[in-house]
Amino acid sequence: MTTRTARHTSAPNISDLSPLWRTLAKGLYSSPEWLASYERPGIDRTYTLVTGTGGPRLGVVGELTARGHPIVDNPARLLHMDPVDLSPYLGSGERQRLDRARAESARSWTPDLPGVVSALPGGFLPGVLRADPDDFALAEEAVTLLEHQAHEAGAHSTALAHVPETDRTLRDVLARRGYSSFTCVAECVLRTPWRSFEAYLGAMTERRRSRVRRELHDFAESGAALVPVDPQTLGDRHALLHQAHRARYGHTVTLPGARRILAETLRHLGGSVRLLEVRARGRLVAFLLYHESDGLLYPKLFGLSDDVDAVAPFALSRLCYYAMVERAVARGLHGIVLGPEAYGAKARHGCGYEQRLCHVKFHHRPRRVTDEMARLLDTAYRRRLNSQPWCPL
Repeated sequence: MTTRTARHTSAPNISDLSPLWRTLAKGLYSSPEWLASYERPGIDRTYTLVTGTGGPRLGVVGELTARGHPIVDNPARLLHMDPVDLSPYLGSGERQRLDRARAESARSWTPDLPGVVSALPGGFLPGVLRADPDDFALAEEAVTLLEHQAHEAGAHSTALAHVPETDRTLRDVLARRGYSSFTCVAECVLRTPWRSFEAYLGAMTERRRSRVRRELHDFAESGAALVPVDPQTLGDRHALLHQAHRARYGHTVTLPGARRILAETLRHLGGSVRLLEVRARGRLVAFLLYHESDGLLYPKLFGLSDDVDAVAPFALSRLCYYAMVERAVARGLHGIVLGPEAYGAKARHGCGYEQRLCHVKFHHRPRRVTDEMARLLDTAYRRRLNSQPWCPL
């Protein structure tokens, strides 16, 4: 149900707010189309729009979490469990202190306890859109709205995920209001200032350049082909490949679930989506759905067959890096947004990164234990990121 006050409008579906929300949206991830593509039955999400005399001033996305909520968007869960192995980045004493703090925290927190999280789904940004990013009052109002949502829902925590480290205004407001902060992921971006693919190769070391040329040669020699295709041809073959790709990384996606993801992407984002396929030995063995928006490319949805490495060597690099650079350069675009994780591969291909921070506050317990967990995790995740040979952004 959509509710309105003199300045606030709240709704469970972004379509109820789309025309005004669009005036605040900056980039693909905050667009109404992107947000609509992530709406599913069972998700308890609220969009709130704050309007002033000059029009929309603030947009806030708040979601009530449940046990199945994605861990990467849930700072409360990230404090208590590691989605990646952090043992190389914590000393034995640090590991022991983190384990003790988590054990103490677990006396008053379990994954079943509800919380409110603000994040742009699939976008690695907080769900806070401001007409003026430097306006402290707007940042304060955003946090107040989220805490009010948490209070009304009986939530035990309020959190903002993926706040850019450069957003000093929002971070200062959160610090003053008692939020603990830690980094967890980084947005990887490959800038494309070159006028040709050869210029991209020329920016590499000789050793790296030879490696890329060998990958391109082996892909071509295998007989595999890279083919641009109409996205409207997406079907069960693509859904099966997406399911197989997710299973490689330990994620369970049902075939109906994979079909729904593809269908929702096409329904809401058909204008910006592009499709590339890799075909080998007469069949589809890999695909990439990517978006073009605001001078950037966004590779977002992959599918790989179980035997792709044997029949089309280096297909993933060919799809996600080299083909994207070719297209960005040809169209005069200024970058490729590649998302978090797989940091080693992304650094080797020329990416830099933009740090993201999680902020969380538990409402019914002292801050000390939360701060200790956050401090140790921040140390570990920063060491992990700094271990890679990044390019400057």
